[in-house]
Amino acid sequence: MSYEKRLTVARKATSLTAHLCDKVQKVLVQSDTHSNSEKSPGAAADYGRASERIEEFADHSTLATADGDINRGIHEMKLAENLANLVKESSHMDERRPKSRMELKRSLELRIKKRVKEQYINGKFRNLMAKVISNPETLRDAYDCIRLNSNINTAFNDDNTSFDSIAKELGCGSFDVNANTFSISKKGAREEVLVLPNINLRVIQEAIRIVLEVVYKPDFSKISHGYRSGRGHSTALKYISKEISNPDWWFTLLINKKLDACILGKLITVMEDKVEDPSLYAMIQSMFNANVLNLEFGGFPKGHGLPQEGVLSSILMNIYLNQFDYEFYRLSMKYEALSPSLHSDQKSQSKLRSWFRRRLKGNDLGCAGEESFSIRVHSCRFMDEIFFSVAGSKDAALDFKSEVLNYLQKSLHLDVDDQAELLSCQMLHGIRFLGTLVRRNVRESPATRAVHKLKEKVALFGLQKEEAWNAGTVSIGKKWLGHGLKKVKESEIKHLADCRSVLSKISHFRKSGMETDHWYKHLLKIWMEDVNAKAAESEDAILSKYVAEPALPQELRNSFYEFQRQVKTYVSSETTSTLSLLPSAASSTESVIITEIIAPVNAIKKRLLRYGLTTSDGYPRTSSLLILQDNDQIIDWFSGIVRRWLRWYAECDNFNEN
Repeated sequence: MSYEKRLTVARKATSLTAHLCDKVQKVLVQSDTHSNSEKSPGAAADYGRASERIEEFADHSTLATADGDINRGIHEMKLAENLANLVKESSHMDERRPKSRMELKRSLELRIKKRVKEQYINGKFRNLMAKVISNPETLRDAYDCIRLNSNINTAFNDDNTSFDSIAKELGCGSFDVNANTFSISKKGAREEVLVLPNINLRVIQEAIRIVLEVVYKPDFSKISHGYRSGRGHSTALKYISKEISNPDWWFTLLINKKLDACILGKLITVMEDKVEDPSLYAMIQSMFNANVLNLEFGGFPKGHGLPQEGVLSSILMNIYLNQFDYEFYRLSMKYEALSPSLHSDQKSQSKLRSWFRRRLKGNDLGCAGEESFSIRVHSCRFMDEIFFSVAGSKDAALDFKSEVLNYLQKSLHLDVDDQAELLSCQMLHGIRFLGTLVRRNVRESPATRAVHKLKEKVALFGLQKEEAWNAGTVSIGKKWLGHGLKKVKESEIKHLADCRSVLSKISHFRKSGMETDHWYKHLLKIWMEDVNAKAAESEDAILSKYVAEPALPQELRNSFYEFQRQVKTYVSSETTSTLSLLPSAASSTESVIITEIIAPVNAIKKRLLRYGLTTSDGYPRTSSLLILQDNDQIIDWFSGIVRRWLRWYAECDNFNEN
């Protein structure tokens, strides 16, 4: 609150307090006067004169006068109410910070969550479609969530969507899904039709998604990371690198299956365990029949593109694969706590107890006490991409993989690649997961990282000097071209021509009627054949290597090339001699094996090179195409290119180096 506002509140409080004291004083004087009225007439007269003097003093007091000037009509209001509302009035004067987009979205989802919780009766959620989804307020909140996701201000209500009519149609079951869709056909040999929802059906899908997330969020397992609040690809990769220790084998499974009647029927059966609402399942079934519920497991080949999956795809996929998450916990208990490696019942009970403790405390290694597990299994699932690791023998890893494949194929009716290879964690090439490379490697000591960082800086410094050298020599070569053309033109003017020059001596080879530019190009062609300039990489290289550099002083050229040679020698040299100079070199010999998450830097470099943002070595360069653009457009252009990489690969070990 600003100083002026605090001063106004203080003045008003002082005025009200003074007026209250004045009233209390008058009441006390009047009560004393009445209590002494039964006494002598002289005493009553004295009290009367005193009362008159007090009233006269109060009427002419500065506080009462100030009160009358500041707030007129205060006598008509109750003083107690004014004092009680004073704090409330001051709080309204305080300027509140506007809510962010995420805060607004959470508040909308919280309102829907309260309505969903009210429908939890006898261990199940009932009548969600009739009581929650078909509520106009729920549809309005879902619509606002859609607008917030699209970065649209919800304060503007310029839409013509009638949520009351949609709610009425949903309540009576007359909402037509087919009438609220539109199709897009793909031209070409493959006839593909994409069915998308209009705004009315889109709002209903968003409302169903929020309701299902409220119902199933507490039931989702810890190994699930895809499209969940507070979880994502970064938490999945962090779990693999931090929580999984000393694995021996790992593998990934590729699931390929499009939503069909069999999977949809099993999905509805699974949902009936927590939600009892035939109207909701009828709506999901009608979306499937209208082909607007696009749900497909597995990846897509290059060039095919990604499907325009609806908002329900992620939550329905998590609900369906949540069965596998709990099956993994059963397999984990079987292989870790109930493995037949221990023959003693007492040891088996202790091992099972330790397994439960570790699961309850977040799979922490230190929670198992002194118990050692002969087999350890881990899993990390991001939607339909699943990563597994096994610490134990190869036979145990193969048996575990076989049981996982059997459950996915026979129980969940999913198509799984049987050729998924079981890889050893000791292999240097690692394993692919979520577009990154997961591998085991020796952690570099701080001294080694410092040396590598110094080498990179030296290489960058040498590259900058080389670019400056090339730019300078190319500029000299271009000036040489302009000077040569100028001399050719001067040779055509008699009073400017020099008969002793080389141009005058070879001018008799010039054909009659040949233009000046043509003649100059002919001379350049002869010169390039003489110096064998066709082997050069580009025109700039010709100007730099064959024109400018031969004209420079020999000492300058020798100094530059000696500097570049020293840079390459330092960069390619071994680090042993440099590490020996560091004080911590002796302590850096201890090797610690860690799990690294490696981003595909080479692929990113190729794309940045294609955009013209980097050199062939991966170092930044200026983009001449953006010179005439405004600053905001340049920033937006760069942000649009690199933002997705920064968000996806920010947690990788080779991507967040400063």
